[in-house]
This record gives sequence, C-alpha cells and structure tokens, in this order.
Amino acid sequence: QETEVWATLTEHDSVIYYDNDFEIFVDGNATTHYYKEYEMNAFNTTWDLCLNQPYANNGYENSSRVFGDQGFDMQPPLR
Repeated sequence: QETEVWATLTEHDSVIYYDNDFEIFVDGNATTHYYKEYEMNAFNTTWDLCLNQPYANNGYENSSRVFGDQGFDMQPPLR
C-alpha cells in the first residue's frame, strides 16, 4: 500500500508503469501470448496494449502508441 500516490504522465498511451499505477492483465487462454493490458495512473491517464509474448521473451507491444490508428486499442472496434 502506497502512502503517497503520485503521477507525472498525462498523455494517453504514455508508458504508465513509470508512475504509480493500477494494472489489469487479461490472458483468456492462459498462454502469456497475445494478452491484453490496461494501466491507469492517479491522473486517470490510460495505456492499453496487447503483447504477443512477455517482454522478457522478446515480446513486442501492439498499441496505438507504437502503431498509431492501426494499433490495438480497447475502444471498439477491438483490433
């Protein structure tokens, strides 16, 4: 439990984990491949992405931060 919650990032799809943040991981197949991630900091700045596999296994991020309009976005329609 944090005694002082703080945030610095305000731009959507910033790399939120540098701030105190809340993270949700969704891996419906329990494979650690193509799992979805949603993060939010104390400013309500959000970052949503899909990882083809964990970063530790040379995974890459599919998000609108990386691929613009063609990247994964949790807003409908889901890609």
